[in-house]
Amino acid sequence: MKRSKNFAARMVRRLPMVGIAALLAQSARAQFVYDLSQPSPAPLGSAIINGGYLFSITPTTASGTGVYNTFSGFQNSGSEEGYNATARPVMPNEETSSQRVFDVQLNTLPTIAISGITYYTLGLDINEGGGANSFVSLDQLKVYVRQTAITTADTLASLSGSSTLAWDMDAGVKGNSVVLLNQAISSSGSGRSDVTFLVPKATVDAASGVAGANAYFYLYAQLGAYGGNYTSEGGFEEWQMVSGLTYTPPAPIPEAGTVSAGIAIAGASVGLLAWRRRRSAAAKA
Repeated sequence: MKRSKNFAARMVRRLPMVGIAALLAQSARAQFVYDLSQPSPAPLGSAIINGGYLFSITPTTASGTGVYNTFSGFQNSGSEEGYNATARPVMPNEETSSQRVFDVQLNTLPTIAISGITYYTLGLDINEGGGANSFVSLDQLKVYVRQTAITTADTLASLSGSSTLAWDMDAGVKGNSVVLLNQAISSSGSGRSDVTFLVPKATVDAASGVAGANAYFYLYAQLGAYGGNYTSEGGFEEWQMVSGLTYTPPAPIPEAGTVSAGIAIAGASVGLLAWRRRRSAAAKA
């Protein structure tokens, strides 16, 4: 019986530390949240992630079918994912039209130079439903390059297992990142660019190997996995090549996720200290 009591006492003493350990583990996996979904005085902020830029824009030219230079589009309720490829079949959420989903080579991508750094320029039409359904999260964004065109494209493993990862939204010093988006800030529906993505040209080119400018470029994205009001509910999300950019990205915004993790750990530490004081006072009584 004495042994049982001692065992129970040890377990009780461990409970607060178990809570701390759980919070620490959670903070290690915590997402750095870049919120581009809330209206603010122009210009809107930009998310600077692993050397790349993501920022909301207000388009000034028409786009859409026949004008909007789409190379990848995917759709699903809840969360969705896909990447461009000429090979068929494609991933389940990806469009099947060969005119809208196809291979892209580096020498066809438009560029822009900002402060001496050249970027490949891409646009995203997030194409959500409007109103309360205007929001969606960008949860994963990866750039892959290959010396030859991919021949199987029905899973992410078909791409990642045979290609070079040139850029990853989660691979920078910030780690796991998510960008919150709002279609209503930039447009009112399908056919207009809501977000611009600038990826450093030198970073992508360095991964292209001997193929150089003839290397094949593949963009994988996942949207809607953040949940809550940021699930995917509308039409096809579409990626395009953006030409003719003449402006610079807005100033960077802070990552909301870094604050919440620190507060959670600090709160748990205060709770642990209070628990130990109460336990000590009870022992003396």
